[in-house]
Amino acid sequence: MSTYRLWVCDQESGRDIFTGEEDADHSHMKQRLAAEAFRGRDVWLIWPDGTKELPDGSTSKDGEGGADAINDLREVKASLEEMLAQRWNEACPAGTAVLYQPVLGDSRLIETVTRSEAWLMGGHSAMVMVKGISGGVSLRHVMVKVPEPASAPELFFLLSVKHSPMPGSDLALWWAPHRAGYVTDLRRAGQYTRAEIDSAWDYAIVAVPVDEGLKLSRSLVPWEMAREKFVQPVVAAP
Repeated sequence: MSTYRLWVCDQESGRDIFTGEEDADHSHMKQRLAAEAFRGRDVWLIWPDGTKELPDGSTSKDGEGGADAINDLREVKASLEEMLAQRWNEACPAGTAVLYQPVLGDSRLIETVTRSEAWLMGGHSAMVMVKGISGGVSLRHVMVKVPEPASAPELFFLLSVKHSPMPGSDLALWWAPHRAGYVTDLRRAGQYTRAEIDSAWDYAIVAVPVDEGLKLSRSLVPWEMAREKFVQPVVAAP
C-alpha cells in the first residue's frame, strides 16, 4: 500500500480542494479518479513520489509540466464554458422554459423559466438564473423544456340535413372535400376541423366526429339511420 492524494477543482469557486490521503493501491485510486472525472470535475491524483496523474492517464513530475498541464486543462474548460454560455444566449433568451436538475444524474427535475442571460462566472463556469432559485445555477444543470407535441385536431364528417337523402335513393349526403359538393360514400367525404366548420357554419349540416362515422361499419349510410343517430329531433313549440 502507498499514500496517494486526490485533488479536485471546485467548479463553483475555481479553487483546488484537497480531498484527503489514502493508503491504497494504484488501481483503487484510478477508480476514484475516474469516478470524479465522470461527475464532470477537474481532478488529478498525486502519487507518493509526487507524480501528477490526470484522468486520461497522462502523468508528469513537478517541474516537468505538471502545473502547466493542469492550467491547460482549465483553459480548455473555461473556453468550452464560455462557448456554452454564448450558444445558450443565442438560442435561449430570458424567459425560456427549462428543467432544472439540482443534482446531476438525479431523476428529480424542477420546471421553471430562466430570468437572465447566461454568463461566465469566475472565468470558468457557465451560469444562468432561474425562477424560484436564488443566485445562479450551472448551465450543466439546466435543459430546455421541449414543448409537448400539439395534439392532432379533431376531424368531422359534415352531414347535409338540407339535401339528404340523395334524390332517387335513401342515402345520406356528406360534404365532399374542400366543400366541393356532396357525396354518398363516407370514404370519399371530406374531413373538416372545428375551425373550418365555424368559419363556414351552415344550420343545415351536422358535424359528425370521424370516429363516430367510422363506427357505422358501412360507407353508404341510409338517411334514416344517419338522421336517427346524429340529427337532434326538433321539438315543436307549444
